Amino acid sequence: TAAVADALVAESDDIKATALNVSAPFHSRHMTAVSQAFRETLQSAKEDLVPEHSTAVVCNFSGTWYPGDAAGIIDGLAHQVSGGVKWVDNMRALLGVTGQIVEIGPNRPLRRFFSTVGGQIQSVIDLRSARRLKAA
Repeated sequence: TAAVADALVAESDDIKATALNVSAPFHSRHMTAVSQAFRETLQSAKEDLVPEHSTAVVCNFSGTWYPGDAAGIIDGLAHQVSGGVKWVDNMRALLGVTGQIVEIGPNRPLRRFFSTVGGQIQSVIDLRSARRLKAA
């Protein structure tokens, strides 16, 4: 995978690649076997969901805001385990409702992603940068 990414980046100034450190093959067909079990687990916790809060969260699978109902939340979460992530749609949805996106943590991988759709990100990588952002 790294060799393919390196080759594509070398061939074009328009392509950038960032390796993601993940603990499992989420958002890929390799997770299909657990999708139904995950759906059932979510279904059993349905009463604990607060659907009206979901409308403030973008669904990776659809690239749109979660609906304000439990069935929609469960469906979106179950699909995203083994489905692709609609990064561009997710980023555009977020940019459409806010003028400020803050990324917290080292390495700042989202900065490059958002720049591809014209978005700017402020980064908090330590306490000093958090204080600087707060003072701004």
